[in-house]
Amino acid sequence: MIEIYDPETARQEWNDLPPDLRNRVIEMAEYGRGHPLPEVARIATSYARARQITAQRRLGLLRAITVLAAVGGIAVGIDLLDVLASNRTVGLITALAMVAILSGLLFLSYVALQATQSEWPLIEASNLDVLLWLCPAAPAPAEPFTVHRRGLWGRWAAPLAVISSSGINVPALRVTVPWSAVRRIGAWCHRSWRGQRAYLVWYLHDPRVVTTVGRPFSQRGRRLLRIARRHALLALPLTDLREPVEAIAKASVSFHHHPAPSTAAVVERRPDSGSVPQDGHVRIRRSYA
Repeated sequence: MIEIYDPETARQEWNDLPPDLRNRVIEMAEYGRGHPLPEVARIATSYARARQITAQRRLGLLRAITVLAAVGGIAVGIDLLDVLASNRTVGLITALAMVAILSGLLFLSYVALQATQSEWPLIEASNLDVLLWLCPAAPAPAEPFTVHRRGLWGRWAAPLAVISSSGINVPALRVTVPWSAVRRIGAWCHRSWRGQRAYLVWYLHDPRVVTTVGRPFSQRGRRLLRIARRHALLALPLTDLREPVEAIAKASVSFHHHPAPSTAAVVERRPDSGSVPQDGHVRIRRSYA
């Protein structure tokens, strides 16, 4: 039920939908709701992802052009050192022209970034959440399922998460969340000053199972930790996933229905702290039956 169409098929299926139905999908996504019909939700999810992939490619091209322009500007500036020393007016005009060109390229990159973070991440997350609700349970895989970050290094890309019968391990957060703390898998759209971004998420019963770790080293880890603390969920950006979402969802649902029987999460509290410890820390220990 979760299979996502390839970009060409997604565009064809989206264009075949009636205009009223397409407008209805966009309007429902503005309120954070996906279309209840699975086939329409699948088409909307696939098309929204295709639009984001196209915008990201354009953004990468503009960034490359900006870098090349900056390198070229530095090279030209070195060659114009003699001109700057002899004729300051010509040097000043040349420098201003270079600054204007680089500023224009940076502005185009920003516009492309905003196009990537427009309404399409919200449409993808809203409709993908509907599909994930319908994901059937299957026998758990024999081996843990590793989710890698999409990058240029292929199979050597760093893992974003490791899904196994014991829980979900997120290296960026340095924590393993057991399945007893997970409610379900879904999709979610995060809004910030940089725009909107769609995430694959695991909803948690209690966010304190994530806040027990120390401060992550990377900026991505700190962002994921803030999301986990505020919204009680583990989140992975959909645009960063190398593995298909349907494979990740099936592995998560299977392991969630067939967790390791010997692992459980117990939240320790101090007797004098009430519901929340005074020092703000909650420790997790594993008990083995």
